[in-house]
Amino acid sequence: AKTVTLVFPGGADISEGKVSILTPIGTALIGLSAGQSIMWTARDGRRHELTVLAVSQPAPEGDAGDRRAPATSTIAAGV
Repeated sequence: AKTVTLVFPGGADISEGKVSILTPIGTALIGLSAGQSIMWTARDGRRHELTVLAVSQPAPEGDAGDRRAPATSTIAAGV
């Protein structure tokens, strides 16, 4: 299993597990609940199934106002 954090484009860094909400996978993960899956085709043409294991909200940092950070999603990838 791999943990990824959905972030706004400026905070994306795949080496840190931070996936932009504007990437195809980031967009596909938005709104999924634990147990739901998506099919994904890698750049090399191989198909993968990504299953959401858990979703958690980030801890509040002071007064976030209307600018809430995206959720953190834990996913498992399998072929």
